[in-house]
Amino acid sequence: MNPLRGGDYCQLATLYDVPGKQRDAYGQPSSTGVAVGTFMVSIRPMAGTEGARERQVWPTATHVIRLPYTWDAIPPASPHNPDGRIVPSMKFGVQKDRDAAPRWFNVVAALDVEELGIEWRCICQEVSGASV
Repeated sequence: MNPLRGGDYCQLATLYDVPGKQRDAYGQPSSTGVAVGTFMVSIRPMAGTEGARERQVWPTATHVIRLPYTWDAIPPASPHNPDGRIVPSMKFGVQKDRDAAPRWFNVVAALDVEELGIEWRCICQEVSGASV
């Protein structure tokens, strides 16, 4: 585990929950996300040995998003997430400035680093042209 350093979490990202059982007006599965919260995160593309190792388990992974452990920030309201954890049905939206289109990252896996409740390490796939 890399130690936490000052300035590691330097980007603002909004976490969205996309419940799989929600239906739209036509009865189709809805992919509309509900904003869970906004967090300071570290976003880094996977490269080199780390990228090769992670892609053996998660072939679509492109980035690693790290954020402080959220504890009670994620409401355990949905039946598919009773513990209030970051789960693969969630996604991050990152907007650098107000005029730019946001970047979207689907969560492929969320790991509690060393199971200490200090930091989440989310393996994500960047999705171009996506929306909430």
